Amino acid sequence: MPRPKPRVILKGVLDGMDVEVCEEYGVFAVFYESLPIKVRTINPKSPELGYKYKKSSYTEPGHAFNLAAKLNKLFKTDKFEVRWMRDSRVIQEEE
Repeated sequence: MPRPKPRVILKGVLDGMDVEVCEEYGVFAVFYESLPIKVRTINPKSPELGYKYKKSSYTEPGHAFNLAAKLNKLFKTDKFEVRWMRDSRVIQEEE
């Protein structure tokens, strides 16, 4: 099933590329026991490469549900869940 066509809010050009800002429903994130999470991996054969961080929040719910299901299966639990984050507050970057 194709995604619904988003409503375009703004259009512009940046470095020769057309840029469209589209309306979104919100952000869907994976939580564990009511806490937002991030997932990182490391290859034990090459620890010098360090950690790689994976996404845990998405603009489409299907990706979040897939990650929650994989983590629930991996850790044999049902405590990973998807939350829809639409309400927000403006914050300023610290200088």
